[in-house]
Amino acid sequence: MSHQANRNICSTGTIRQNRLEGCPFPEKNVWNREKRESFQFLSNEKILMAQWKDNKLVTMATNLENQSMMTARRCKEDKSKQNVPQPKVVSNYNKCMEGVDKMDGLVAAYRSRMRQRKWYWPIFHYFFDVRVVNGWILMKKLRPEDPNSRPQR
Repeated sequence: MSHQANRNICSTGTIRQNRLEGCPFPEKNVWNREKRESFQFLSNEKILMAQWKDNKLVTMATNLENQSMMTARRCKEDKSKQNVPQPKVVSNYNKCMEGVDKMDGLVAAYRSRMRQRKWYWPIFHYFFDVRVVNGWILMKKLRPEDPNSRPQR
């Protein structure tokens, strides 16, 4: 993350709990006693790390955001709306991952079927499928008048 910050590349991502060696966050068993929506920030001049407990503990690192908070609206099981404090880094990450999940789903649904024995052909076909899906998404944004079109090869 610090190498990307030195090159002025903005990035945000999640970190697994077993990759936090040397980081002064509390242990996972300490977080299990905390209530939901608890959070903690650590930062230096380039990188911000945040831990937030929602259903499970999430650890994130970014070189883009600051320690600001947002309020998210949630619908509980009883269908009532409730304001929940959420770190801004988590909400921005979720907003950007929505597009990645959509692209992965479309690539899986419209995958080209070719059987080859060489190791590089599946990689080539995956990048071809990503290109087709991304082109279709751009076409849908530029021409929204045809809502029923599907990606085609």
